[in-house]
Amino acid sequence: MRRMNITVFDEFLTGVVAGTTPAVTTSQELNARLGQFDQLGLFAVVDNTASTAGLFAFIEHSGDGRNWIQKNAIWEIEGTNNTKNGWFTANVTTPLWGFDPGTNPTLGFARIRVYFSASLSAHVRIHVTGRDMGG
Repeated sequence: MRRMNITVFDEFLTGVVAGTTPAVTTSQELNARLGQFDQLGLFAVVDNTASTAGLFAFIEHSGDGRNWIQKNAIWEIEGTNNTKNGWFTANVTTPLWGFDPGTNPTLGFARIRVYFSASLSAHVRIHVTGRDMGG
């Protein structure tokens, strides 16, 4: 059952490249709220960019709100190349989506970590839908 639908990220990012710069994450004010759900669906919108590249977004979770691990083995939104669900095009508003299959239980706190596949600037907005499998 769907329990929540909120915008968790709405920022203009510059030079946030996987493996070379620190990633950005959703606000810590949302960590406990995102950790309440069995499944999270991610919907990202990328615009205001002059480059074509990929967006990576994945769910991290934590039992203490301080030490974080990736929840699932794969990225929820993966921008490896133009065949994946995270690829966006220059000068186009691009919707991207991914989901948490819910096969692993979520610890008490959760957040979304965001990277680009190349050094560029873009506006990124991420909406999350939270679902519970139980009653």
